[in-house]
Amino acid sequence: RNGNRMKIAEIRTSYKITMENEMCVMEMYLDTGCKVRITFDNGATLAGRVLCVEYGDIPKENDMIIIIEVEDGRLYAAIVARIIGIEIV
Repeated sequence: RNGNRMKIAEIRTSYKITMENEMCVMEMYLDTGCKVRITFDNGATLAGRVLCVEYGDIPKENDMIIIIEVEDGRLYAAIVARIIGIEIV
């Protein structure tokens, strides 16, 4: 009986990201801790590790933020409504 007992090897949070334009829809999954490069609507980019996604008070509004840690340990809150692209690096 005890020989077949399973133990948890890993628990990881993933976030489903859906991006769309007039021609297609693309879905991807970001794991907590994965390295990403985010492109904003003003052309600026931010690269770092995903720590978490925080949701705003109004679910129908696009007021989510992605918390990113960059190499030097600083934290940034990226407003989802301003993001035009995310790639896993």
